[in-house]
Amino acid sequence: MYPYPILNFYTNDYKTGFFDINIDIQFESRYIVFNCEVTLDSLNLNTLINQGKATFGVHFECPMTSYRELIKFDENKKTIRLPYNKLDDHLQITTFIIAEEDLESFSSSDFATVYQGIDFSIDKHSILAIGKQRKLPIDKEYDDIKSIASIFNVVPDYEEKRGLMKSEFYGDIIQIKLPRAMYNQYKVVESNPSYVPVIHSIFIYPVLVQVFEYLKNEDWETIDYRWFRSLKRAMNKQNIDFSKEKLLHQTNPEEFAQEIFGFPVENSLKILKDNTIGLESSDNYES
Repeated sequence: MYPYPILNFYTNDYKTGFFDINIDIQFESRYIVFNCEVTLDSLNLNTLINQGKATFGVHFECPMTSYRELIKFDENKKTIRLPYNKLDDHLQITTFIIAEEDLESFSSSDFATVYQGIDFSIDKHSILAIGKQRKLPIDKEYDDIKSIASIFNVVPDYEEKRGLMKSEFYGDIIQIKLPRAMYNQYKVVESNPSYVPVIHSIFIYPVLVQVFEYLKNEDWETIDYRWFRSLKRAMNKQNIDFSKEKLLHQTNPEEFAQEIFGFPVENSLKILKDNTIGLESSDNYES
């Protein structure tokens, strides 16, 4: 609530008038480009802009990285570039008209009837108009999502007492939850790069099968999890046909999951066999 009328989509402070900034978004290798075009139908506000007493503003906020920036301009078109490394997950965009000096007696013929004939004192930096708010998902082309395995996060489950592994899909990253003792053992094995296929086959592969079963029953248009977007992008980068149609009719989820990870079960057995042979050779040598 403001102590004076605001031109916006959400209140009836103005009986006539319109303000918004249309934003066309393009993606470059290291930047997101925002091509802004202002639509303003308000004689009084246009006059303030032309006199330098008000400016247009686009406010960007990324909750994941705490990045915030307000970019002001006074022309009807503006191109803004933001670097990818300041953004993650999603970006909230809000557009404004902002007073650039104190306005001692602000009024408008567009005001609603209840405000007609009233002059308002408005402080510098106060908001005069608000456009539509937008939420932009950030799917980085070069970020730390380097493989399908990176959409999974193995975490300790301090409440589990039965020794069961669990998984949760309802978040930005798929959580694989292990009982505390099992998690400590996992960390020991995970520290050895040669055991990556073993980790995949024991922990990630069975959960990925569950993920595929989950996706078979969901509307892909409404799924807004970051792991889902990253999974689709990773599949595309590997030139893997990934669609709901394929999951439903053309593939077995267990076989598909094995193919994606380069047959981790087979590779795990080879690693375990080689290590077993190495131990047997060592035992024979010592005897």
